[in-house]
Amino acid sequence: MLGTVSLVALFVLGLLSMSPWLIIPFAVVNAFIGVHFPAGKADMLRERGTYWQVLLSSLPLQAVFAGVVFGIGYVVGLLFN
Repeated sequence: MLGTVSLVALFVLGLLSMSPWLIIPFAVVNAFIGVHFPAGKADMLRERGTYWQVLLSSLPLQAVFAGVVFGIGYVVGLLFN
């Protein structure tokens, strides 16, 4: 749910032609949300000692996905304005 809200917000910011620098904080937030949901996932990763490895390795993928969502919003905003 929170990840979906974050992606919708990123789409809307792209739609409004905001700065692409917003992709970075959204990628970090989405990576954090991805590591902590479903409940108990972060605890399991901490027990295995791979919490930081998983969090940092998911950042590039989240950044690419956030960039694609932002770009789609940006292009839609260009087409309708």
